[in-house]
Amino acid sequence: MLGTFGEVVFETSSQLIRTFDGFKRTQAARWATHDRIGLKPLIEYTGPQAVSVNFDMNFSVEMGVHPLGEIQTLQGHLDAGDHCELILDGRYFGDFVIESLNEEWTRLDNRGGLLAARVSVSLKEYAPWPQA
Repeated sequence: MLGTFGEVVFETSSQLIRTFDGFKRTQAARWATHDRIGLKPLIEYTGPQAVSVNFDMNFSVEMGVHPLGEIQTLQGHLDAGDHCELILDGRYFGDFVIESLNEEWTRLDNRGGLLAARVSVSLKEYAPWPQA
């Protein structure tokens, strides 16, 4: 097991390949700008931005996965607004929501059944409300 995002398990074996490529993680800060007459604007640090993560996943029946089922699992998390733990190589990256999915159907059978697809996944860090 390489890691998990909720119930999606990233793994490779002789029977199944469900992993990602092109992993990109973006971190940034928030800054407020205060205009000043005759002077350069003053900037003030207001806190960190939510982390963004992007990666692609290839699904193929030859790799032991059902592409449409994999897409539907990710779509279910997107539609429900689920926040899930992202864990890679035993490292907890935080809780994330799926911000967007872009799917490309790359191969169909002679009846229109999906045999292979590429999905681009965009995650946004989920920060819960502070406890009272």
